[in-house]
Amino acid sequence: MESRELVRQGDVRSLSTRSDRPRQVSAIGDTFWYKSDPDDAPSAEHRELAAIMGAIWRARFGLAYSVLMVVLVTWIATGFLPERYEAIAVIRVDGDGLDALSDGRAAPMGFVDPTVITTRIQALKSKDVMEIAARGVGADYYRDLNPRIDPRILEDDDLKREILPVPPSTQVVLNFEKSVTVNQVGVAGVAEVRVASRDPWLAARGANLVAEAFIEKALRANRLKQLDALETLLRQIKEAGFQLDSVEERILSVRAANDVMMNGGYTSDVRYEQVGTTERLITEAQAALGETMRRLEIIRSVRNAGGRSDALSSVTSSALINALRGDRAILEVEFAQAKSKYGKLHPNFLRAAEALQTVDAAISRELDRIHNSIQNEAQELRGRIANLEERLSETKEEIGSEVVGRVRLDTLESEAVRLRNSLSSFAEQIDGIENTILLQTPEASFIRGAAVPIDRVFPRRKLMAVMAGLGCGAIYAFVVAAFVVMNPRIRTREDIWEFERAAGCNVISALPLLPKKLSKDYLSNANSRFHTGIDSIAAHLGIRPSRNQVVAVSSVESGAGGTRVALALASSVASTGSKTLLIELDGRSRLSSIFGVSGAFGLTNFNRSVVDPFSLIAPTSVFFLDFLPHGNLDDLTDKRGVEALRQVLELVTPHYEAVIINARPLSEAPRAADICREASHTLIVSEMIRSRARAIARHLRSVDALHRKNISLVFNKADPDFKLLD
Repeated sequence: MESRELVRQGDVRSLSTRSDRPRQVSAIGDTFWYKSDPDDAPSAEHRELAAIMGAIWRARFGLAYSVLMVVLVTWIATGFLPERYEAIAVIRVDGDGLDALSDGRAAPMGFVDPTVITTRIQALKSKDVMEIAARGVGADYYRDLNPRIDPRILEDDDLKREILPVPPSTQVVLNFEKSVTVNQVGVAGVAEVRVASRDPWLAARGANLVAEAFIEKALRANRLKQLDALETLLRQIKEAGFQLDSVEERILSVRAANDVMMNGGYTSDVRYEQVGTTERLITEAQAALGETMRRLEIIRSVRNAGGRSDALSSVTSSALINALRGDRAILEVEFAQAKSKYGKLHPNFLRAAEALQTVDAAISRELDRIHNSIQNEAQELRGRIANLEERLSETKEEIGSEVVGRVRLDTLESEAVRLRNSLSSFAEQIDGIENTILLQTPEASFIRGAAVPIDRVFPRRKLMAVMAGLGCGAIYAFVVAAFVVMNPRIRTREDIWEFERAAGCNVISALPLLPKKLSKDYLSNANSRFHTGIDSIAAHLGIRPSRNQVVAVSSVESGAGGTRVALALASSVASTGSKTLLIELDGRSRLSSIFGVSGAFGLTNFNRSVVDPFSLIAPTSVFFLDFLPHGNLDDLTDKRGVEALRQVLELVTPHYEAVIINARPLSEAPRAADICREASHTLIVSEMIRSRARAIARHLRSVDALHRKNISLVFNKADPDFKLLD
């Protein structure tokens, strides 16, 4: 027989229980802590672990027998699985590692942009490459790749040779693509092409054909670029020829109109030279303006593309732009790796995205500066051309038509010389492109071709048998453990004591489950057992007139009944005639909905300098009970609410005999320690589940020892026959 006496300063209550082992009770102020003797039983975790291990040991023969049977059955079953072989071809996709430099896609340090390498490796599984490889490997004749082949025809060896080729279809290509896997080797431009198939010859041919199709495609793409450039040059030659013919016709016309060919007279007036000089300056200014507008258009296209165009190098030599683009290439790879490895909510992914946005913003600012500079330069050139044209017009009016014709003739002859030089330059460029096409090598090349595999990759009989045995053993042990720990609820007095040890707080009451909806008419609807439990809690906490006590009520998690207990406790204390204030610190504002003050000003709206706390307090229909709502401001971290609570308590506590605080559940309250410091007592409501003790200890680990003494536990939703605390 054991007795536990609850001793309160000024109030003595006794609670007798039975057990085989004595326990000590100490009273500190108004809070009671049950202390176990040094030779108490092990913790609940140790007892459960011992029970599980004992059950598994007793079932060891059945466990070994089931594992052996599963291994044997798996070994036999894997013999009926179809075999699969895998062939590997290794291919380099970046030429000699420096070919991308010519396209302006290299990093500042001279290495190929990793994004370019990744893009080329992904292109190994493009639609064009897969179609060529599937057609070359004969995918149309394999039943596992082409479901349209009639299996009955394939049974006759004589008819196999007479089957007409089935036209390549999307389904055949897709089936072949599923058997192809492309992986990048390290960070270099080397890729592995893996093809898995039931036929080892198909696997080897497929891997080699995928690589060959990609090499041919890369070479063809480069040649198309060169042919496009050649076509552009031919078009420019044609246009320049037309312009040259037009200029020569104009020269003949000017000579005929001014009779320059016969007399060749030329007046040495300074104004004649001025006309030639002015026209030359206008031509140069117009050429400069055209070049400036071309640069301006490239800058605009680069800005629209987010600073990623390679044409930027032809219009500016900004060292800052080159450095930022190099940093962006590196950060873009880190961003892609963080996205695939961690996901969009991981801190590493957010940091990589933020760094990438910072570099993009710096590139955008530098592009804006370059754009404004070139725009100003174009504006200056337009003004200069306008001035020169005005001056030329004035000069031409002063001289005769013969001199003007002579000047125009000099200008046209200069233009003709320029066009002839352009034609010569275009011819040299065409020769260079033709030589490049003749000497061009593909960017992709074989490192190692795929050989016909000898060893199969599936099924791995030994590995599958061992894994099946381990899985069977794990499932068997889990089932045994589940039968040991299948009931997590508290059933015995020892479970209560273990719950108190694990949580670090004493249990003072157990309230029955109330199926009725939470409402403010608690006193009229609560059953007698719940009513008695609430009254015993108030008596245990020592809430009585002239005490001015502050009690914080919280729950372990949402749905445990913390709001119900806080409302019931406040109504119970107010029913005794004690002036009571109920403060809603829980941002869910369930009490505000019950009292009909949702959206009203409350605790979170309090400002000591401009708001009187008593103006925020609303009376209720329960005598001697006032209510301070949460307020209409969001307070997810409880920072605003706790700071306002500290100031409100200083002002209103002397005017109330009891202050009940309805706090947020511990699982959602980041400032639980601050709430415990503000209250003289803290009441935590929990369901009667043993695992809740560890959650309570975890949430209260930041509460110091002095305030931890004032924390008590209340079981809610207890079974009707639960009377271990009576």
